[in-house]
Amino acid sequence: MSAQPTAQKQPSWWQRIFTTAPRGQYAVDEKQQVVKENEFILMRWNLLFLIFDFIVIPLPLWIDLVCPIFAAIYGLFVGWLGAFLLTVCAVRSLQANFLMKKVVDDTWEEKIPRGTEEEKRLADNLQHLVMMCGYKEPMEVICQSIDSLAAQSAAHRLIVVIGLEEGTPDVAEKAARLKERYGRSFKRFHVTKHPKQWAGGREIRGKCSNANYTMRAAVTRLEEYGDLDLSCTTATSCDTDSIFAPRYFENLGYQFLTSPKAKEVVWQAPLYYNHFLNERPFYVRTIGIMRAAYMLGFLIPFNINTMSIFSFSLDLCIKGEFFHAHYQMDDIIYTLTCMQALQKRIEILMIPMPVISGPTSGTSQWEEFAEWFRQSERWTIGACEVFHYFIVKRRRYNCVGTSMSGVKKGCCF
Repeated sequence: MSAQPTAQKQPSWWQRIFTTAPRGQYAVDEKQQVVKENEFILMRWNLLFLIFDFIVIPLPLWIDLVCPIFAAIYGLFVGWLGAFLLTVCAVRSLQANFLMKKVVDDTWEEKIPRGTEEEKRLADNLQHLVMMCGYKEPMEVICQSIDSLAAQSAAHRLIVVIGLEEGTPDVAEKAARLKERYGRSFKRFHVTKHPKQWAGGREIRGKCSNANYTMRAAVTRLEEYGDLDLSCTTATSCDTDSIFAPRYFENLGYQFLTSPKAKEVVWQAPLYYNHFLNERPFYVRTIGIMRAAYMLGFLIPFNINTMSIFSFSLDLCIKGEFFHAHYQMDDIIYTLTCMQALQKRIEILMIPMPVISGPTSGTSQWEEFAEWFRQSERWTIGACEVFHYFIVKRRRYNCVGTSMSGVKKGCCF
């Protein structure tokens, strides 16, 4: 009698390559799978930008033929307004840089209050969920970013989730290498694989859809472990080319546990696009420096919008139904969806810990220009689609402060 073949033992979660996926109540994004009437329309509100582009900007050129005095006054007004705004931007940027230089090496763990039993419980159980989404980035770039997380003073509090796309080349091999290298560097480490159009046929490829899947998978895993404590859990969305200051999450934890509105704000760290910036063409260097200055001078202090790398409470993320998979720009759309969920303005607070991010890059001058143009096109499309989203959803923003915040975003775009 021949021996019966022994059944193969199923691998444990740790032995599997992709260690988590959305399950339970987070497994279906029902809201974004519903097709609404007039969903596919050609006339969109962002077409108003064409009026600005073709009428307002060249106004001095054609109005001079009709009324030279008005053209002169208009030119002076725009010039003085621009000078005033740039001065405000410069002053705010200098203030932020001085603050960062002053506190970047402070030890924030010791400042977390532990006077009561509840404060001690929150301080002891504080944890940070870090979501890093990627696609075709080189492994050395991804590892450099994760190394900066492993070097954090609060690395033992980090739950790092790397969200790869299903179409990533050699995705299984990359996931296995990452799990092998960083599996025991943090409190927990997971890798996800985002299937194409997981949230339905209207899902758009990009960071928003990947972040929506990855964050749902991470919350699922926390719930299964019994670690889903929204009172002491923050979340951070970042890119695969982000290098954090060593005490970033230490400062984030301090602000989260001491801020009276910790579950109603978003934290933004200053971004410096300094990865080999001296090797980039002049237009890439110029845009990188201007973006850093505008972030410090306008976007953060005037609560306009977040960019690329930002932190928030996990409670706020769940209330805002994670990320909108029908848009590309996760940073801009996130604050709007949260304002809609809470019916109040979402304040943006600065984390005085600099984060280095990568500028656009290529192996030749043509690739440099093509990548720079592609990124500029993506930013423009993202800003336009978010402007359309705000106008369409304007009736759902009942709070005056929320509406004013949306108006500021529109003016900025």
